[in-house]
Amino acid sequence: MAQAGILGNLKYESRNGWAVEFGQALGDWLYLSDPTNAPLPSIFNNRVFTREAISKHLDMHHLVEFTPGRDSFDAIDKGRRLPALHLLDKIVERVQQQDEANRAFLLMGFAARLFEHAGRSADVDGYGKEAKRYIEKISRDSAAIHINSKAVCRILAEPPLDGSSARNKIKRASQPLVVIFIAADPTDAVRLDTLGELADLTGAVRAAILPGSIKVAVCPGGKISELRSSDVEKPTVVHYSGHGTKQGFWFCNDRAEATEVDPAALARLLANHRPKGLRAVVMNACYSAQQGQLLADATGHAVAMQGQLSDSGAIAFTKQFYSSMGAGDTFEEAFDNAADAVGLDPQLTALNPVLFKRVEAEQAAARLPATPTSPSVSQTPSIISRAQADLQPSSTSQEHPAASSVASPSTPSVSELPSMIADFQEPSPEATSRVNGQSSTPLTTSPTTSYGWQTPSIDTNIHPAGLEPSSKDLSWAGNKLQA
Repeated sequence: MAQAGILGNLKYESRNGWAVEFGQALGDWLYLSDPTNAPLPSIFNNRVFTREAISKHLDMHHLVEFTPGRDSFDAIDKGRRLPALHLLDKIVERVQQQDEANRAFLLMGFAARLFEHAGRSADVDGYGKEAKRYIEKISRDSAAIHINSKAVCRILAEPPLDGSSARNKIKRASQPLVVIFIAADPTDAVRLDTLGELADLTGAVRAAILPGSIKVAVCPGGKISELRSSDVEKPTVVHYSGHGTKQGFWFCNDRAEATEVDPAALARLLANHRPKGLRAVVMNACYSAQQGQLLADATGHAVAMQGQLSDSGAIAFTKQFYSSMGAGDTFEEAFDNAADAVGLDPQLTALNPVLFKRVEAEQAAARLPATPTSPSVSQTPSIISRAQADLQPSSTSQEHPAASSVASPSTPSVSELPSMIADFQEPSPEATSRVNGQSSTPLTTSPTTSYGWQTPSIDTNIHPAGLEPSSKDLSWAGNKLQA
């Protein structure tokens, strides 16, 4: 999935699109220069057409001096029939003299086209290695630009492989990773240190190797309507910090009191954010692993927790996880690093995070229940587990101490669920909470004093006053949302 800081301080804008297209044309020229390659299934199979495209870019962006009777391609080649890579190097040098950013995007376009042509060429490995070599040149030959070369190669090489897809991939890679932090701390339940967790998350973001690569927005009221609001940022990751039970997750109503949200309804809501860029959810709540596969199918990835979770465990995992993300690691790498780090702390040995991955359509028939007890790798193709040496499912949740584990039934896929109408229920009497790392008795009412969110270093553009349920045909009745 997407990761933070792939392009570092390099930002792609529409004015850079020509550089990507120019690089792709040069990639076509390299491919067509080898007569042993298979024909291209398009007009680009014509060397004359590709040469004209290269000349057009040279003219439009003043990369060569006009010479009467000679096109721009000849002006830079000077009739020597330079090998394609030598021609590329000469053009790259001239583009760099004008704009280092455009040089970088040209090389990305060139590499993207080589990855595309690799499947048609007999020299598959050669094209892939050449693409990687030129991506590595972007940072190596520039003192001002620093990118994650490995990550850039990975996103350019993955399907789909075509011109417009390359530009879209580069544009997404240059945008910050947006984390929506939901602080669900009802006043009538055992209180959680969500403020401490947010503080450690934002501290990890500020210390990121690539500043600005992660942006944090906060849903301070802990209400499901905040996530549904049209004002909410387009998230890459939704991070839930709150109470979890074996039946669902606790959010806050308008009176800041607990209301339990059905996991299937939450999954439907999250699935609506996936087309907007949502790629993962972190459920820092007790027993959330029981719903991990359902949420992963809705978003792509889900980190959840097996069993109970203490405040100290939730905070420690969050800090390590986002510190790794800020260093440019992928979501999966950040999970591994965080799970390993908290596993070394003897006070957090009970913490059992699990990473779930989306089950694709062709795998759905073989999918297992969301919380298997000890499955083998062959039985769980969609889950990466931290619990066993051969990598079995692992999820991250932050629920609250108590209750023994129970076998969970198979969870329906998001596509099987009806239209999105959230099913709010009264808090379960057996619900337990995470507090100070100790087991608690069933949740009891605590002082109803509310508190304000004060995070000066974080730009919180979500305000409780404007985040009431948007559906006019829904109304609150007690702790339930009714039609």
